[in-house]
Amino acid sequence: MAASTNPRESIANPTTAEARACLLAVIMAEELGFHEIQIEGDALMVIRKLNLDNEDKYCIRTYIQEIKRKSLSFRSIKIIVTMNGKPPRGNVIKINFDASFNQEQHTLVAGIVARNDEGLVMAASTNPGESIANLTTAEARACLLAVILAEELDFHEIQIEGDALTVIRKLNLDNEDRSCIRTYIQEIKRKSLNFQSIEFKNAPRAANRVAHGLALEGQVYNEPRFWMEEVPRSEGRFGKH
Repeated sequence: MAASTNPRESIANPTTAEARACLLAVIMAEELGFHEIQIEGDALMVIRKLNLDNEDKYCIRTYIQEIKRKSLSFRSIKIIVTMNGKPPRGNVIKINFDASFNQEQHTLVAGIVARNDEGLVMAASTNPGESIANLTTAEARACLLAVILAEELDFHEIQIEGDALTVIRKLNLDNEDRSCIRTYIQEIKRKSLNFQSIEFKNAPRAANRVAHGLALEGQVYNEPRFWMEEVPRSEGRFGKH
């Protein structure tokens, strides 16, 4: 139907560039008189913000607000994440998670990496968090974020791995959890029903090096970061785990 390229200068970072590209896609649809549209891209952070009801407060808020405002002009609009190498049904995606915890500031950074059955990276992310009581809570939140990432990327069969034995053990028990992380455990189990199959496995630290490296890498960022079908170059030294 149509295609375009739009050069632009003075863009602060890749996330801002992706947000602007999404806005330009919506503007083109508006100018062409389309009524029902589906916007697709591999900009997970942008698409996640567009699908939330709360007001965005990050650096791309102007773009998010404008896209949401223009969305009201369409009869229907759907904004979803896509990727080139999305696995077919029957392929189990292994997702490793880890958390770095700052005991003095009660903050965490979750590191997550998803791979297909050939070991190729499908997605990776770092996610900061505040008001975290202890390391076990940090690990439980990181595990929940791993499940949410799988949900957003529409994976159907997943295996969640982390070196968080307490969290993994509680997820594999049928009885109701009554510990300080029960809210996370309950939410993970609730979301687990959305998958065709899901398995939680404990992994030794040596097999969780990339997720651990991402959790450390994320300490330099003030907001979530996402990479599609790659990990940051600095994490290449951690190998394939």
